[in-house]
Amino acid sequence: MSSCALIDLHVHLDGSIPLPAAAQLAAEAGLNFSLDELQEKMQVPAHCQDLNQYLATFELPLKLMQSEQGIRAVAKAFHKQLDAEGILYAEPRFAPGSLTAEGLSQQEILEAALAGRADFFAENPQSELHTAYILCAMRGTGEELKRKNEQSIDLAVAYLGKGVVAADLAGAEALFATENFSSLFAEAQRKDVPFTIHAGEAAGPESIKAALRLGAQRIGHGVRSLEDVSVIQDLKAANVTLEICPTSNLQTRIFESIERFPLEQLLDAGLTVTINTDNMTASNTTLSHEFELLQQYCGLDKNTARELAENAARAVFSDSSEKDCLLAYLRQ
Repeated sequence: MSSCALIDLHVHLDGSIPLPAAAQLAAEAGLNFSLDELQEKMQVPAHCQDLNQYLATFELPLKLMQSEQGIRAVAKAFHKQLDAEGILYAEPRFAPGSLTAEGLSQQEILEAALAGRADFFAENPQSELHTAYILCAMRGTGEELKRKNEQSIDLAVAYLGKGVVAADLAGAEALFATENFSSLFAEAQRKDVPFTIHAGEAAGPESIKAALRLGAQRIGHGVRSLEDVSVIQDLKAANVTLEICPTSNLQTRIFESIERFPLEQLLDAGLTVTINTDNMTASNTTLSHEFELLQQYCGLDKNTARELAENAARAVFSDSSEKDCLLAYLRQ
């Protein structure tokens, strides 16, 4: 089954800092945490109540990524971890606007992330891993956030095809409605930036409807589409792919147990589904682990696992040659 766990379309860079890398960055910042203490701060508690509590685990990682050196180190360590796990392709995402507290510009932040990626490949020229970044705008209110989000979209425009493949909307979905960001993503569409939107996770199918109206080509999570038949029909008509993240959904209490995760219902509804990690460190997971959970508890078989992996290959935001290579690899 792990041979199908090759493509991760929904993985947050700041939620996936390997703990040893975090320990080193924390020590350099004068924060002396043991690995156990770091694990407690950076991984979701066993009794997480909701998405808002889940998002609290990002507080320390974001502090460690406020310098070019820190961002570069995180990106390099992240790529090293993906490679060690046999990932073939990933689209790591992060919000450059969340990393400006120490005065860095969003362009400097992205350049640091690209440099960290380049550092990994310079040291590992035989790696088969391919990656490209998705830049996240963040949910919230206020003129400063609006300005930052607009800058993030402009940055995605400037670096599209140069290490960036798309934009995203992330953050507290239940608190800040997807519809509120319509003008931002109208601008993304006008500038030909493809995008995914977190929707149908903390908020219900109305959030997915809004994301579709905004023009999202993929939906981050989207599992609550099952609550509205018309949303299912809209997703199918628009050929929009769902980036589902089972462990994360359990931790945010969308589902009470893995046995109740609706993989079969999503597939039976004819939706295009992919399997992803969301946050490898925060959720303490890997892509192989996600597939293994679904195999053990949700009846996932090898043929369906291969179908899900091929869905991911077809849904990458990269160019058609990348898609063709991934599909050919999966069909060997």
